[in-house]
Amino acid sequence: MTQPMLDLKRLFWNCHPFGSGPRKDVCPYQALGLELPTHDFWELLNTDPTELTQQLSTQANPE
Repeated sequence: MTQPMLDLKRLFWNCHPFGSGPRKDVCPYQALGLELPTHDFWELLNTDPTELTQQLSTQANPE
């Protein structure tokens, strides 16, 4: 399996909410406290990388 395919699989599973247990309905990124504009896999893939970078950088430094 290629590295880009592994990266896509990792993004998908880290955006996929748990189905049961103490972290039910929370994805791993949310459990870690990662603030993303959305935790939806397809929306993240369709977002322009420069726009996403801009959103994340302004979110980290509110001024």
